[in-house]
Amino acid sequence: LLVMHPTLERHAIAGSACKRLALVERAAGSQARAHDAVRRMQAHYAKAEKLRPKGNDESLLRWNACVRILRGDPNIKPLEAEEWAPSLE
Repeated sequence: LLVMHPTLERHAIAGSACKRLALVERAAGSQARAHDAVRRMQAHYAKAEKLRPKGNDESLLRWNACVRILRGDPNIKPLEAEEWAPSLE
C-alpha cells in the first residue's frame, strides 16, 4: 500500500514504526539492527518530507530525531562486514 499510494501520513507512520523497532532492538542489545531500523526510519521521513505541504515541517523534525538517536548512542552502528556471518540453518 505504501508503494502503490505513498502519502505523507503513511510514510510518517512507517517511520514511527521503524523508530519503535529501533528502540526495541537497542533495548535488546542488537545495536546493528537498531542502526538498520533508524536508517529505514530516516528513509521514510525523507520520503514524507518530499510529500509535505508547504509549511509542514513535521517530517523534517522527525528526520532530525533520527540523527539525535544515532549521535546520542555511539553503540548504535552498522554491522561491520567482517562481523556478519550468514546463517547456515
